[in-house]
Amino acid sequence: MSAPEPASRPSSAPWLALLATFAAPAMVGLVVGLTREASLLGALVLLAEPLLLGLGLYGLVALLLGGRWAASAAFLSGLLLGGGLLHLPATPAPLAAGEPSWAAGLQECVREREPLDTPLRVLAWRVDESEPLPVDAIFAEDPDVVVVHGVARATALDDLALAMQGEARYLPGPHGGLGIVVRGMFRYCGGKTDRWELTLADEAHPEGSHPSGEHSDARLVVTLPELDGAGGFALIAAVLPPMGGPAEALGWPERLLTGARQVAAVVGALGPERVILVADPNGPPSFSHTEGAFLGAG
Repeated sequence: MSAPEPASRPSSAPWLALLATFAAPAMVGLVVGLTREASLLGALVLLAEPLLLGLGLYGLVALLLGGRWAASAAFLSGLLLGGGLLHLPATPAPLAAGEPSWAAGLQECVREREPLDTPLRVLAWRVDESEPLPVDAIFAEDPDVVVVHGVARATALDDLALAMQGEARYLPGPHGGLGIVVRGMFRYCGGKTDRWELTLADEAHPEGSHPSGEHSDARLVVTLPELDGAGGFALIAAVLPPMGGPAEALGWPERLLTGARQVAAVVGALGPERVILVADPNGPPSFSHTEGAFLGAG
């Protein structure tokens, strides 16, 4: 008479598979949520978030069509948790020192103005260099201030300035210039200039444009608009460093955060209650370290 065979233990493999199915998207969200744009990998994942979300939904549908209900629930839970970790709110970062040399002289001109108590309509617009500026479409928005990225030449702003009964300023750039149009006029500070420029994340030429006369895509420009019926304030138009080509991509996160801190330092030096900041972050809203730098300035 043969001895009875011992009862086999239930396999833990299905539970491990479910745990892995849940943990994979959740861990991606956790790691990227902690680093964000401070690392190149985190920045690339955030830039590719819509594509990754589409792939995740495709995987979820495949699991549902295969009748794998438990795996579907685990994967969906991991997707939701990972997506939530990617979008944690930004926290204000401490202000970094190192505002440009001209900020001290500009402080008095800015602080002598009373804080604005009238709502303003500020519009940021991007155009291609080869396309005309859509003056009618912009004017239809009834803006008080317009910041235009990519405008090809100064004369392209003339019609908009005329329609707004104001003034325009143009700063050339290697991939299209930066235009600022206000419903009013630009004030001078010290009687010499009505604009102040800072090249961002460029240690070789930190105080403005390059000596050769070339201009950087990554820059900050301060003007002092005086608007009819609203008063004066400091307008900061900033473009944070773009990723650039493959050779520049590795150092892009550091340049991006350095540029954000430089912008925040200027805002803090001039006084956030008297400053309007219009910034092109060159990244999605989930770049929370960049947003945190701005929040730290107030």
